[in-house]
Amino acid sequence: MDTPPVPGEAIRWELWLPIADAPQPDDLKPQAVVLVKQVEQTPVAFTYHLGPIEQLQETFMDLVSWTMGRGVDLTGEARLITYGQLGEKSVQEMVWECQLG
Repeated sequence: MDTPPVPGEAIRWELWLPIADAPQPDDLKPQAVVLVKQVEQTPVAFTYHLGPIEQLQETFMDLVSWTMGRGVDLTGEARLITYGQLGEKSVQEMVWECQLG
């Protein structure tokens, strides 16, 4: 399946960072470009990727094939979670969790 690449300016990115405390009402109002929101719990299919970042899309596509091959309905979002502190490891050394909801 050859899918044409999506131009970078057309991609919508959302960066999530877990926070320890439940947000207060004022936290949910826009402040600069940072927002706080609660994410609903939902079942996801997931796998891990460790290796060249250029192969990350292939890992996602393998996950899509696996879920669709088992008749799983995808109703949520695709998510990418990184483990480790950015800057402490190179992008190639980071563990990436690929999720499909």
